[in-house]
Amino acid sequence: DSSLSVIKTSVDSNSAYLSLRHLELFKTLLISMQEDVTAQRGKLDSADRQMNQLRQSMRNLMADTVMRALMQDSVLRQHFSVQLKDMRTQWRQASRGYRQSATLVSNLQTHNSRNAILLSSLIGKVDDMLTSSLTRVFAQERGVLWRPDRGEDLQQLRNGYRHVYESERKALRYYFRDSVNNRLFLLLIGAIFLAWNLRNIRSLRRSKEGDLLAALPIEYLYPHYIASAFVVIFILAPLFDLRAPAVYIESMQFLLILTLTYIFWRRWPRQRFYYWLGVLFLFACFSLSHHMVLPGFLQRLWFIFLNAASIYLGFVFLRNLNEKLPLTPWLRAVIILYNVMHLLAIISNIFGRLSLAKILSDAAIFSFSQAFGLAVFGKICLESILLQIEGSRSRQGVKAAYKLQGVLDSFR
Repeated sequence: DSSLSVIKTSVDSNSAYLSLRHLELFKTLLISMQEDVTAQRGKLDSADRQMNQLRQSMRNLMADTVMRALMQDSVLRQHFSVQLKDMRTQWRQASRGYRQSATLVSNLQTHNSRNAILLSSLIGKVDDMLTSSLTRVFAQERGVLWRPDRGEDLQQLRNGYRHVYESERKALRYYFRDSVNNRLFLLLIGAIFLAWNLRNIRSLRRSKEGDLLAALPIEYLYPHYIASAFVVIFILAPLFDLRAPAVYIESMQFLLILTLTYIFWRRWPRQRFYYWLGVLFLFACFSLSHHMVLPGFLQRLWFIFLNAASIYLGFVFLRNLNEKLPLTPWLRAVIILYNVMHLLAIISNIFGRLSLAKILSDAAIFSFSQAFGLAVFGKICLESILLQIEGSRSRQGVKAAYKLQGVLDSFR
């Protein structure tokens, strides 16, 4: 109820300050709440049917002819006075309990219906705002960069955005409480993937023919099997909740970048790794920019500097790409698109379209890091298949030669 009240207040009172990011978050939470309310409605209807059956049973007991004859016969009533007294006490307790339970179920049904109506209304409002948000994204929100806004106007807008961000934080608590099972299932998948590869690694290391791992073309899965399992978890995380809010996706992406940073620190040349640290810094800056209320002149200059630094890093990575990296042609296309999007973000910022500039910057840095993550993920999957083949051959004592490259090419 508290989360629903927060969303209602934001939609009704601060609709002018809601961005596309906030609207998507609110819609995700409202749909989740609607599913919970529907499930609760089913349970309440079942409880109501049980209460009706109990009421009918009590009526049948009151209409029982044996009980009527017993109560009308003074001799029998005197003979069974102790039992009748206990029965009367239990009847009163049962009647009181029934009335309390029936009242509780009725109140909960009323409250559930009220929430269902409110949720339907809010979802309709959010859908309408999402439909009109496309025009808001491309609209000019602030003045051009060389004409700064007045301080009092900027302060008024910042107050409105500050209330929206406070509502976002409160609403996110509901989502993270409601999606614990998805994260536990992800951890289970990572543990199974890790155990599977450790079994194959142990088989190859105990082989009578010596350590076969050194002869295999494995770069990431061994010796970084734990980090590889986390790469699998963070890559698959968005697939387990396709309606997850942007904050959750960003947190999973940031953890993925940290895991890739550890792997690249062990595998990449120092200079290329230092450039990757720049990507980590830029991703953190763009993610934290969402917690900044409406930026002023200096903040807009800072965003332009970040976009320019991102374009520089993009050109550096283009020069340093080589065929040893997995999916090199695809990475080159992604980096070119990354630079174009940051250039468009700079232009949008200069002409006062700050929401569009943020969307372009976030999409660019996300696609850049995700591209490298998917490249490593693909290589890890190929290496795990190779480990399974070699581990199975080692456990079964198979020594016949086969074309390893042909097997890998078939999976690619």
